Amino acid sequence: MARSLVVCPEGIKLAISALTTKGWSREVLAGKVTVETQKEVKSVSKQTIDKFFAGKAVDRSYFAAICNTLQLDWEIISGVKILPIEVPPSAASGNSDRLQPIIQSYLDFLLKPNEEQIYIDTDAVLQQETRKSGKKGEQREETKEEQPPQPVVKKLLKDVLGDRREHVILSGRPGSGKSTALQQLRLALAAEGLVPVLVQLKYNIPILEAIANELEKGDLELEPGEIKRLLRNQELILLLNGVNEIPTDDLRRGLDYFREQNSTVSMIFTTRDLALGGDLGTSQRLEMKPLTVLQMQEFVGQHLPEVGGKLLEQLGDRLREVAETPLLLEMLCNVFGETGQIPENKGDLFRLFHEKYKKFKELPDDSQPFTLEILQQLAFVMMTGAPSKPTEFWLTIDRGLAERKIEKFLRERQESDAPSKSKKWLGDLLKHHYLLQVAADAGQIEFHHQLFQEYYAAERLLSLFDDDNNNDVTDEQRLQHLYLNYSK
Repeated sequence: MARSLVVCPEGIKLAISALTTKGWSREVLAGKVTVETQKEVKSVSKQTIDKFFAGKAVDRSYFAAICNTLQLDWEIISGVKILPIEVPPSAASGNSDRLQPIIQSYLDFLLKPNEEQIYIDTDAVLQQETRKSGKKGEQREETKEEQPPQPVVKKLLKDVLGDRREHVILSGRPGSGKSTALQQLRLALAAEGLVPVLVQLKYNIPILEAIANELEKGDLELEPGEIKRLLRNQELILLLNGVNEIPTDDLRRGLDYFREQNSTVSMIFTTRDLALGGDLGTSQRLEMKPLTVLQMQEFVGQHLPEVGGKLLEQLGDRLREVAETPLLLEMLCNVFGETGQIPENKGDLFRLFHEKYKKFKELPDDSQPFTLEILQQLAFVMMTGAPSKPTEFWLTIDRGLAERKIEKFLRERQESDAPSKSKKWLGDLLKHHYLLQVAADAGQIEFHHQLFQEYYAAERLLSLFDDDNNNDVTDEQRLQHLYLNYSK
């Protein structure tokens, strides 16, 4: 009998699905797996867990213990026992012989091992639905009883894999983990042999083209007619991120029509605020809940296993005040792990985070002095948007336009050779700075997350108050109209 075992390709998918469903990271799994011998109880290292998921040889006793902890049959995971493959009815009648191998290639692309992301499965709650009943003139409001919070990925998996084809919208505060939840859901669905497509709605392209672009990332190049056929056969599951970020009314109307025409296709939408993005008439509305204290402590412990306890001790009751969402909590762990500093408030957290990444990325010497000001100016221009539409902002900006805006800023600062420097310094930021990146459309650029764009724009707005003659901020009505518009 072999002393070591290897996870088979199908077993890796099942193991990833089990890990994701439980909401564990590999590090958490390592802390839960033990092997009992006659002399002692041994723990399993994170390195052994990584070898298991990479399909490398693992000691037989450790292999069985990992499978038991994940509630999996070790014989199936190792390939000793063949698992009957259950093909969803919709898939059985849809995929042509030509499409089957390239769809499998796309799933393999989604399941390709990547740098592990620490994930705590946050909770979501079904939003209360109020409706009127009774005869006209005698109507009364009836409110459905609110259900208890549920782990969001498990809840969405249940909705997607159930008998009904649900259209669900997930709302939550910026940085609350909506996008990360969709990424985890995509991984779990691919491990089940289903075909999830994660689409970012902030780009200025029609929904069908956006689906095609996403499939092409995994070398699955399909004609529009083939995509429509897959949709009719219910072979795609759509994860549509950022309803509130849709850039034009035409695209929003197009999405509404697309959803109506594909009512039997499972779709999960996310939005920042239902009041801004609307619920699209979806059948279920879920709201992300803030991290619980225990979830926050678990996140810190995973991210900073050696000094996390010190961070929690120093922050005390201020933990939620400084970092109440997964994104802010990750920033806090990065700052504390690198510098040992505790921010005074959220603004201070963003400032410390900027300084940390400025040093880490080692920007060229000639562009370093202007890094902060350029990021602030660029974010400010994007949040201001077009003067003719004061309630709209841009999440992406044409690279040429960004260069011209930075050139104008440098000219106002009387910086020599502004045209050349604007191109070079923006290029340096895109190459070296974590928080600014090239968008899906290579001609556009964007901030890594909308919260960073809002932070840098706020810093720029704050600097305007230093000029007592600036009517845009000294005039309260102009200030509110231009910069403090709630609709933004």
